[in-house]
Amino acid sequence: IEYALTDNDSGNFNEINLGDATNRGQFGIPAFLGQLYLETTGGGGSDGPPPEILALAGEYAMTTVQNTGYWRDRGYRIREAVTMSIDGTSGVISIGDSVTLSPDDAQYMFVDNSDGPSNARGYSVTTTVAENQQLRLVIYLRDDSVVAFDLVGQTSANSFSTLAAEFRPVATAVQTVFNDLIALQTVTMTVVEDDTTYNSGYGDLCNEFTLAFQNGSLVSGNFNDVPFNIRVTDNNSEGGNAFASAIYRARDSFLVSSDGLRQLTLLRDRVELNADNGVDLVAIFLDNPRDRASNDPAKIQAAGCTTPAAGS
Repeated sequence: IEYALTDNDSGNFNEINLGDATNRGQFGIPAFLGQLYLETTGGGGSDGPPPEILALAGEYAMTTVQNTGYWRDRGYRIREAVTMSIDGTSGVISIGDSVTLSPDDAQYMFVDNSDGPSNARGYSVTTTVAENQQLRLVIYLRDDSVVAFDLVGQTSANSFSTLAAEFRPVATAVQTVFNDLIALQTVTMTVVEDDTTYNSGYGDLCNEFTLAFQNGSLVSGNFNDVPFNIRVTDNNSEGGNAFASAIYRARDSFLVSSDGLRQLTLLRDRVELNADNGVDLVAIFLDNPRDRASNDPAKIQAAGCTTPAAGS
């Protein structure tokens, strides 16, 4: 068990969050187990609903892209519409017809992550709906706009079930990058920068691997709708074992285009595609680049991974 102490907006002690170190999620954060906190008088308190939530008032009609048992039993299905509604006066959040999170709940907790890493920015709301039953809603933002949400139901210390939704279809510019990469199918990459303090799964400096691009339907399960994914395969492994893989999710994936370079970030990996179909793959940790692999001969040679021809 690991723990983390947090302060409130006034800089005073808020609570101790407890996590399961054997069950880590995004960024290696232990799965949430619960909290130790001082006695409170209800979620909203004298300050009322969080203004950050009130600012998002409206209805967000999305598509369900992931669900697990707890939510399937409540009628949620893949590729079906689900609407998140936020009341601009009370701050009450409703999802479909069966989920409500209210600032008036006794154990309501709001966390502002809008200044966090770019692939995890947003807000989270946690509330207890019954003994040993918690709901945690994470609303993901991109440029201050809602792009997706995750709703996690915890029914016991070690039982978590997720409902995820995002806007579909994906933006045209993003789909175009998917199509251009899928057309390449596979690319042979060479590690040209190796941060020895970080394990990206790319291997050591000068290691070669195959980077494959796939329509996500080739890898998605019955309860996980994935539009696109990448796969890093070890060329030196007899079985072609995967070093790393990543899928597109609106909550942690985004596209930036500038001067003919399109950068598609997928949680911890960024694919950079230039106008000549040159490809770089960059490992990202908390917005910071770590390892880099490329199919650009000039970058490979500059890294000392090839021997220049005689007379060159």
